[in-house]
Amino acid sequence: MDKPILLVAVFLVFVTAGFIKRLVLIAIVRQKLDFLNRYSSIYSEFTETYSTNFDSLLYLWLTSKASEVQQTLSYFSVETKIPLIKPFITNPQLITRTLPTMKNGTANAGTVSSSYNALVYCKKTMEELIESLHSDLRKPFKLSLSGVLYFVSLPVLMMFWLNLINEPMFYRIISSYELRLANLLICLICLITSSIIMLNYLNAELLV
Repeated sequence: MDKPILLVAVFLVFVTAGFIKRLVLIAIVRQKLDFLNRYSSIYSEFTETYSTNFDSLLYLWLTSKASEVQQTLSYFSVETKIPLIKPFITNPQLITRTLPTMKNGTANAGTVSSSYNALVYCKKTMEELIESLHSDLRKPFKLSLSGVLYFVSLPVLMMFWLNLINEPMFYRIISSYELRLANLLICLICLITSSIIMLNYLNAELLV
C-alpha cells in the first residue's frame, strides 16, 4: 500500500474514533442533563413549599439523589456569562448542605436561591456542551485530534473498565495537563511525519 493511502487510512481511523467518541459523550451528557432537569424541577417545587407544607417524600427523593447531583455539578463547573454580573462558581456541595437546613427550618433564603441557581447554570453549561459536541461532528481535523486523544487515553479507559480506578480519578486523569500535553506531542509528531512522507512522495512523483 502506498504511503499516502496509508496516511489517509490512518487519518480516517482517527476521525472515526473521534466521531464515535463525540457521539458517546453527547449520549452521556444528555443522560445527565435529563436527570438534572428532573432533579431541578422537583427541587424547585420543594423549595417553594417546604416552609409551609413540608413534603417528606420529596425531601427523601432529593436527598437520595443529592450525591449524584453533587457529582454532576463537580464535573460541569460553571460560571455566569452575564455582563456586569459577578461570575457565580458552583459549589458542588451546596445542595447537600442546603437540604438539611430546609428540613430543620434554618435555611437562608439566599442560600436556597443560590443552590437552585447552581442547578440552572449547570444545565445551561451542559446544553452548550451538547451544542459544541454536535458542531464538532462536522470538523474532521478536530475529530482526528480527539481520535488521537482517545488512543492516548485508552490505557486509562481500560483501567476504568476493569474497575482499577474509580470514576472521579478517571475524569481527573483524562482532563489532566500531562495527558493533553502527550496528545499534543503525538499530534505534532504525526503531522510532521505525514508532511515529510507527503513531500517525499510528491518529489518522487515529480522526478518520474
